[in-house]
Amino acid sequence: MAWHYETFCFLLFLPYISCECIKEVYENMAFQGGDLYTVFAPNVEHCQTACTFDPQCLLFTYLPGTSRTESERFACLMKDSENGTLPSVILEGAISGYSQKQCNTKVNDCNTELYTGIDMIGTNYNLTTAMNVDHCQQKCTDDRHCLFFTYVTDKFHSKPLRNTCYFKYTLKGTPTKIRALTNVVSGFSLKPCGRSTAGCTSDIFQEFEFSGDDITSVFSPDIHTCQIGRAH
Repeated sequence: MAWHYETFCFLLFLPYISCECIKEVYENMAFQGGDLYTVFAPNVEHCQTACTFDPQCLLFTYLPGTSRTESERFACLMKDSENGTLPSVILEGAISGYSQKQCNTKVNDCNTELYTGIDMIGTNYNLTTAMNVDHCQQKCTDDRHCLFFTYVTDKFHSKPLRNTCYFKYTLKGTPTKIRALTNVVSGFSLKPCGRSTAGCTSDIFQEFEFSGDDITSVFSPDIHTCQIGRAH
């Protein structure tokens, strides 16, 4: 991927972060070197989450949808470093930051946000009609293989495609590309949020104990809170 750097640059001496939590992101700055691979993300928050969940990624640079080169738009460059940081240069529009692996706050991959005006590209392995984008997202969530989706609204220029919900899948779980497209909405499956209703068994059995190995134990104010996994 070709980056378009300014003709001048300067090094930023950012903290050594191998054991330090750094939540800040740095605008108009790109890390040099340490490239692992590139994924595509709808915003910088999703890029940082992808880096955090990747076992090798320590740093990232995100190129938003306003980048000058189409192939660079929405690109999330995952990076590694032996000493925990990398030299950096000025790059207008770029946003860089660090993995949150070292932070005490819990990071999860539940993403309920909807992204208007972008098409997240992957393998379109199924499509269906949906009343609205929320209906499309729930259908994706209930589908066994759907990881993310794109919904075509009723204002889309091609009438036959309106209200179509495209189920999408990739091996890495992230889009292979993202492009701007008017009158579509994209988002992710809510399976990580525990919102799938497919094969859902909500029965509660009194005076009954399941056999098997215990994973852990937590304290919960009532049976219903325990069931949905919000105990502390």
